Amino acid sequence: MSLSRNMKQGDLEPDFDPVLYDPGGQPYDLSTATSVKVTCYQAGASVFTSRTASGNSSGQVNMPWVSGDTDDQGEMLLEVEVEWSSGRIQTFPDNGYFIVNVTPDLT
Repeated sequence: MSLSRNMKQGDLEPDFDPVLYDPGGQPYDLSTATSVKVTCYQAGASVFTSRTASGNSSGQVNMPWVSGDTDDQGEMLLEVEVEWSSGRIQTFPDNGYFIVNVTPDLT
């Protein structure tokens, strides 16, 4: 369930789009979730917290980057928090983080 991606500094594509799987390897149906939110830290500082994202029945999260998200080079650590219709919260991944490495742009 890991997403590890490289992006150039300042780029906003591709979206942050990991697929979330249950322990049996099946994708979660995120269309039944009450909310899907993403939190991102870089170098120990918050880039953003609890940004609203979407999720589909195939377990794929979709969160577009916005201006400023990838301005600083370095490793970004991300978590996805899903609130199910029962009101219970589940955080992904359950061990470690999704990683996006922002590399310097030549311009």
